[in-house]
Amino acid sequence: MADNFILEEVIAELVDGSKSLLSPLMRLQYFAKRTGNKELLEYVLAELNGYKGQIEIPEYRTSGAIIQVDIQFGEVKHLNLEIPVEMLPEQNRDAFRKFYLTESVPVLEQMIIEKDDAKNYSHYLVLNLPLPKVHLFQNAAEKLYQNPYYKAGVIGARLLTNRNIIPRVLTAVRSRLLDFCMEVGEAFGYNIEIESFNKSQSLNNEKIIHLMSTVINTHGDGNVVNTGENANINATITISKGNKEQLTKKLQELGIDTADIEEISEIIEEEADSKESKKLGNKTIDWITKVSGKALKGIGSIAKEVTSSMLAQILMQYFGIPPIS
Repeated sequence: MADNFILEEVIAELVDGSKSLLSPLMRLQYFAKRTGNKELLEYVLAELNGYKGQIEIPEYRTSGAIIQVDIQFGEVKHLNLEIPVEMLPEQNRDAFRKFYLTESVPVLEQMIIEKDDAKNYSHYLVLNLPLPKVHLFQNAAEKLYQNPYYKAGVIGARLLTNRNIIPRVLTAVRSRLLDFCMEVGEAFGYNIEIESFNKSQSLNNEKIIHLMSTVINTHGDGNVVNTGENANINATITISKGNKEQLTKKLQELGIDTADIEEISEIIEEEADSKESKKLGNKTIDWITKVSGKALKGIGSIAKEVTSSMLAQILMQYFGIPPIS
């Protein structure tokens, strides 16, 4: 009996907003394990178990943060006083601008249930900061909260954000997974035979990773920012629709070989209908995975920071395909 991954069943569960995300995530975990796709597996496990350690937290799991501190004047304590982030030293501001929701999807779903059942609940989520970080707010507190007899002493600090981030995150996960699964279905069919898929496992997984980068992880702002230790590319992609000269110049700046640039020049002519369909063609996707693979392996003069996501953004702008939000 053929070992098939029935994508339609995953899609059916994602479409039904009353159902938990646990089942479709676990199905995708199975698919990622069977096909050896580490990137997909890492993403799914992070959503199932929470974002821990060095795993990058998606933008949709962040929200603006409010800084609150507890201050003591002599023996008198004043709780929950706000500190504007702009009053912190410039080098510390970015660390406290955002609230990162790292909890797992099952925990977030349970928090929604508990909120609906509770008569009294806070409109905010709270992250208490460890004592070693409390001193970072001392100077701002002294300037903002003054007492004629005592200097303000910060004895506690926390970050807050609106609790509405929880349903927003769950909706983002469901919506992006649905788009992702439908794109995978269009590329490989909605009833994927695992054995057949694994005959071209490396190439097929590159296509899956590309879909992840353009559907699940994209921020949709056209900015390319690599935050790794060795990153040296930080640029804004601006390719006008149909402007082949701009496209060629950008690819040359990234160190992409002349032969590969000539190849994509032929492909974009062949797949010109992408401008109407608003989707990258299969040959374009194959080119992206091949060239980004060269960057990863350090082949040729291409900059190693060039990723499939970056190349996809460039070609999406060329074809006039709007970013996915």
